[in-house]
Amino acid sequence: MRGGDLGVGWCCVALIAVPWVAASSADDVGGRLFQAWEVPISNRVEVCVPGDVADVGGALEGIARWTISASSWVTIRLGPGVYEQKGRLTVHHPFGARLAIMGMERVGEASVLRWAREVDGIYVGQNHVLGGLDCLRMEHVLRKARGHGSGVLADEGGHIHCGSNLVVVGFYYGFTARRNGTIRCQGAVVEDSGDAGYFAYMGGHIDACRSRSKGADDSGVGLGSGYVAEYGGSIDAGEAVAEGCFLAGFQALSGGTIRAERSEARRNRGGGYRVRDGGVIVAHGYRATDNAGGAVVNPFGDGVFVER
Repeated sequence: MRGGDLGVGWCCVALIAVPWVAASSADDVGGRLFQAWEVPISNRVEVCVPGDVADVGGALEGIARWTISASSWVTIRLGPGVYEQKGRLTVHHPFGARLAIMGMERVGEASVLRWAREVDGIYVGQNHVLGGLDCLRMEHVLRKARGHGSGVLADEGGHIHCGSNLVVVGFYYGFTARRNGTIRCQGAVVEDSGDAGYFAYMGGHIDACRSRSKGADDSGVGLGSGYVAEYGGSIDAGEAVAEGCFLAGFQALSGGTIRAERSEARRNRGGGYRVRDGGVIVAHGYRATDNAGGAVVNPFGDGVFVER
């Protein structure tokens, strides 16, 4: 089922005044799309996909000229179903800190964003912010066509705040923070990535506490780790779990740093924790079980692993 097949029979409340009292109809909000509009003070607005606009890209274009006051919030809300994506979704809204992209919150009503070409999924850069991303499954369905794209990418000082009901499947990188970009994705899940499920480099930072990375694998070029910090990147992976990865569960190299306190690396084909080239992993209270390459790997003796 595609998002467009859902029709307008599915609807959401479009303008809700705090404390959650209906103040306007969905048609009223739909009529303000693609226009300059100042969201009324202390209001929460939902733009429904596909009720108000056909897709997420159209919704982002539709609200591009909206002013979202400090006491208000705008949510692009996807109904249940699969939404085929043709390109990257770029969020550069001037009030993006008060903007969210959300799927359905009820159990059994999944909202899926699907890609099948070489592209990043959601991109926030140039010091912009996306204030919310949650209740979604983001998937890349063609391994040969995924290139080196990321499901969620914060770049050049951009920031993305994710909820704990976010699953990224099949992208070469699940979450990437680079060039001082930051991502908060506590409790998120990445499956079947290539080089890394969570990747921080060139000063990027990811808060991935209590997250999980499963099945990172690009064995053809010797890569595939659940969590990777490189070139000054850092990851907070406290209580995170990495399993079934080709090279390592957690890897820090080239000046990258990972905090992995009370984390777990299990059933990885390589090492549980791997450090090299000045990389540092601090893993107080870690657990490493059934890793074919050993619990801790420091192949050249120039990495730092701290366990106490």
